[in-house]
Order: sequence, then structure tokens, then C-alpha cells
Amino acid sequence: MYVLDLQDPEYLRCPFDAYKHLPEDVSVFESPGLGFGVVGYDNLCALGRDAEHVSRVLDPEAGRLYLGLGKTPPGPEVMELLAQSHPHVPALFTSDPPLHTRHRRLAQQAFLPRRVRSLEPGVRARANQLIDAFVDKGEVELVSEFATPLPLGTLAAMLGVAPEDQMLLKKWSVDLIHGIAEVLDDRQRLEVTRSLLEFQAFFRKQIEARVAEPREDVLSDLVNAQLEDGSRLELSELFPIIAQLVAAGHETTSNTITNSMVVLLDHPGVLAEIREHPEKIPDVIEECLRFDPPLHSTVRRATHDYSLGGETIHKDQTVLPIWGAGNWDPREFPNPEVFDPERPNARKHLSFGHGIHFCIGSELGRLQARVAFETLLERLDDIRLDRDRSDLVDRGGFAHFGYRRLLLTFRPRAS
Repeated sequence: MYVLDLQDPEYLRCPFDAYKHLPEDVSVFESPGLGFGVVGYDNLCALGRDAEHVSRVLDPEAGRLYLGLGKTPPGPEVMELLAQSHPHVPALFTSDPPLHTRHRRLAQQAFLPRRVRSLEPGVRARANQLIDAFVDKGEVELVSEFATPLPLGTLAAMLGVAPEDQMLLKKWSVDLIHGIAEVLDDRQRLEVTRSLLEFQAFFRKQIEARVAEPREDVLSDLVNAQLEDGSRLELSELFPIIAQLVAAGHETTSNTITNSMVVLLDHPGVLAEIREHPEKIPDVIEECLRFDPPLHSTVRRATHDYSLGGETIHKDQTVLPIWGAGNWDPREFPNPEVFDPERPNARKHLSFGHGIHFCIGSELGRLQARVAFETLLERLDDIRLDRDRSDLVDRGGFAHFGYRRLLLTFRPRAS
């Protein structure tokens, strides 16, 4: 079987080199210590629709979702701390139909097209407020001063979380993402578990407040929604649903903004074109999502032994759809290493996944990325990347892929 180490520093630095050199006949590879990666655009689409052979319930043992991937069992200190948390149950993205269908039907009410469109004025106002804070300095650290607080503020407003608590949401959600999709040692597991406990304590109070006095926010909608049988979501269901909405809702969008900015600065002709013709920004963002995706992989568990791409996957082994590799499949995207904003099928990229677990907030992410570049280009001229003061090496783990520090210089644009 072909071997590709997803934890190799060279892969983490630049997975695209690995994608370019994948043999054409490889559908499945082994990643030592992790499981089996799936590549190939058609294979990934099929996997995204497959509810027979793979499951999003990663560990049937309740309460162990956030302990990371890999084979090393958690130590007693981790398990003792984890025992203080509210038990985890499968919910939304970590569940399968019919439970997933029930949860998604409720959660997607927050992301209906008309509701997403109604958020645009608030997103635009928030973007301009963030720019106001740094425009006179002539420089900005894009990750912390713009790309993170923009989507985080949107999600916080949707959930009715006070602005002063937004950065708590950031820390908790990043830790919980790592607990689901990265390989952790016990020190990291302890940090993730502490974040889980803090997250649950915070939202327990928020949920109790919405039960007593509902507000005009998504959290109230979730807390008070009646299911088909007249029941409501249990606390054990609400915790993971809220965590997933927050984590997926800002991390992917933040990475989209920063990744796209670097791509465009590397292609100054395209940047100049969308400055003059902002109506082209949506198509450019789609190609950025394909070319340098914010999410490269998610996780599944094999429910029984089965054959995939001529290889045998055994029950309970980890299956990793490598969406980023699908975006670079030359059979679907000819010359994938070429950034082509006029690529006719760019929107078919797999950066939001595929199938029943397709990202529920994809249209909100697209809206925020579009507004981000509209406002940045309206107000900043001569944007340049200060490579010496940026971190272009550490782009996260093998799943979520974004920059940690991007220092830009610019001239304020004359109004």
C-alpha cells in the first residue's frame, strides 16, 4: 500500500507537493499511526455519500471525542479530568443519519439563504470597524486583527455571546478542533479537556438563560426548538452542536481570508483586476478555496471491513478523506497547480466537504470572505506582505490549514 505520512513536517509545510506526486492509480494510502487516507476527486465524493461503510461517530465510547487521533491511550490524569465533563453524545457532524438528519434540520435554520443575506450589513459594518482600528498605522497583522475577529464576531452575534467573550470562544473552539482532528500527547489532551470544561460551564449558563428568557438569536432557536415528537434537544446534544457551529463557523473562514490574501499577493495581476472589478471577487474566492483550501481533511471510522480502492479497510480503523487532494486532482481540475480565477468548475472544489456532512455554513463563509476582500480593497492600497515579520511556515496540522501570522503593509486608500 502507498504510504504518505500526514504528520511529516514536509507534508505539514506544503501538502501540495505530496498531492502533485500521488501516483494516478492510488485511491487509498496508509498514514502511519493515523489510519487510511482517501484521495481522488471521485473517490472522495463517493466517500462523502457513504453512510454504509463509514461513520462520523469516531469513538463509540461516549466522552472520548476530544482526545485526539493516534493510538496512544490517554493517561489517568486526562481521564480523571475528562470525567468532570458532561458526557459526549454523537451530534450533528459527529453523528450519522437519522440523528444527523434531525440535528441538521434544526441547525440549518440559522443558515438559510435569506438569513445569511440578512447578515451582510452587520458583517460589512464589522469589517469596517476592524479596519478603522488599524488603517492609520499602515500595517496590520491580518490573522489576529481582521481574519479571526471578523467571522468570530459574526458567530458570537448569531449566538448572542457578548463581544468581550469572543476570544474565549476562539481558544475553546481551536482546542476542541485539535481534540477531534489532530494527534495529541497527554499535555495537549489536558489543555483540550480544560477548554471543554470551560466551554460547557459557559454555555450551560447561556442555555439556562435562553430557557428562562428566549432572545432573538440562534442559541435561543436551538434551545427552544421542538422536535417532531414534541421534545427538545438535551444538554448533551446542545453542547457539541454549539461547539461545532462555533469552530466550523470561524476557523474555516479565517483561514480562507488569510490563505486567499497570500495567493492574491502572489498573483498581483489578479489582485489588481478584482480591485477594479469587485464583481469578480466571488469567482476568485472559489478558485482560492480550491487552490489553497482552509480544510484538508476530516475524519471517519470504518463500521465494518470493506474494500476501498483495492485495499481492505478493517472495522474501527480511521478513514481520512483528504479533501485538499481532491482539489488538486488533475482529472477533475486540469493543471491544478495553476491558479486560474476563470476555471469553469472551480466551485466544484471539496473545501467544504461533500455529501450529507457538507459544511452547513458554507454560504456564510463565502459571504464573509467576499465582504472581507471588498472592504479591504476599498480601503487599502499598495498591500504588501512583510515576509520577514510573518510566519509562512507554521500552517497548523494536517486537517485545518491556515497561517498563524501575516504582517501586511499598505497605504490607506483615499476616499
